[in-house]
Amino acid sequence: NARPQWFSTSARQEALALDRADVALAIQENEAEHFRKISDTPVQVVGHFVEICQLDSPGDDLDLLYIGGNNPINMQSMDWFRDEVLHAVKRAHPDVRVGVAGSICDVLKSDPNMIFLGETQDLPATYARTRIALNPMLYGTGLKIKTVEALGFGKPLVTTSCGAEGMDDGCGTAFLVADEPAQMADQLMRVLDDADLREELSASATAYAEQWNAIALKNLTEALTA
Repeated sequence: NARPQWFSTSARQEALALDRADVALAIQENEAEHFRKISDTPVQVVGHFVEICQLDSPGDDLDLLYIGGNNPINMQSMDWFRDEVLHAVKRAHPDVRVGVAGSICDVLKSDPNMIFLGETQDLPATYARTRIALNPMLYGTGLKIKTVEALGFGKPLVTTSCGAEGMDDGCGTAFLVADEPAQMADQLMRVLDDADLREELSASATAYAEQWNAIALKNLTEALTA
């Protein structure tokens, strides 16, 4: 189990804070359920609003793409992916190209198949370069922004159960989920090898992101007008 790296508080203090509010906003349903157990304050789920962006002419000079900062969770997750998953993918796809963007490039150990892109100011252009988005998050709380962001760009996505937390209704349709190294390697190779599947996942990702925004807007409006 990882030790807390950011602000943390006791359950009693959390309940006292919630009791002072007229309405509480949770970023995903699992957290909303927790809030409802410790406080009678009404709770609405308002997730991260995601940009919906249709990429006009997507390229494919990258097979996989990961974007992340250099925090410990991201570093451990990508170490796991490189050491436990990527080597299996490379057996079937020796020339697989894995783009890595964000400040994690400054601290992540390299691999011959990894292409470090550094910080990116143009997310649409970065996502347009790749066939598949990747989020191998091993642990963490809250909503995983990298997951909904990739869906908003209409990218086929392979992530973990942790990376999909709060978006369980999209598993297997809007994106694929795998927690074991061999399973994740198989899912990645399946998407790499099947252009029709990539197109299907891309359309489902966009539809899911649009629905996600609509639900978040409805819940936020209800919270503000209650």
